[in-house]
Amino acid sequence: LHHGVRGGMLSRVQRIESCLAHLHALSPLATLRRGYSVLQRIPTGLVVRAVDEVRVGEDLQARLVDGRLLCAVKAVIRDASV
Repeated sequence: LHHGVRGGMLSRVQRIESCLAHLHALSPLATLRRGYSVLQRIPTGLVVRAVDEVRVGEDLQARLVDGRLLCAVKAVIRDASV
């Protein structure tokens, strides 16, 4: 009985560790660590998802893993393949 309970606990611990690893891989911070950034409108902080949402001359903020960049849009170039 003791071995069965211990085996069941080990299995549950391994499952929890696996779930935590998957959760960490999906976290926004892990995404930023892979080299991505989040582009946000100033001052609202709303996320920019498409080029049609911004205008030339607009100030934006790029959030990276170790800080932020304040950016000014010089041109809006739509990708023809999308």
